[in-house]
Amino acid sequence: MYDESCLKSELALGRSNKKLHVDALDVVTSYKDDQQHLKLAVSITDLAGYPVFESDVELVVDSPDGTKFSLKNETNTYGIAFFDIKNVQKGRWEVIVFNVDHPDYCYEKSNLAKPWSITYV
Repeated sequence: MYDESCLKSELALGRSNKKLHVDALDVVTSYKDDQQHLKLAVSITDLAGYPVFESDVELVVDSPDGTKFSLKNETNTYGIAFFDIKNVQKGRWEVIVFNVDHPDYCYEKSNLAKPWSITYV
């Protein structure tokens, strides 16, 4: 069954019925010069589980002080887009995969495309 938005974009852009989704969002904390940093890796695969490279991935980040900003990057040959957030403050950080775009695929939101919350104390 097609997601209506996927069907409309496929018809408008002449895309095939290939779909991709967020397979994982991994977060690692690192420290440099007494500053805390977040390193994020978003894995994009097709429905068969194969990595999709050259996908544009957009994240929306909500910081503890309520500031929201977006980050964009492209997946590499392994289907992974990397992001860095430097000098993070303690508190609740929420990262959402807002959009994934590829000329040959339609982004299918799944259970894994949910908000990911990171909390620091």
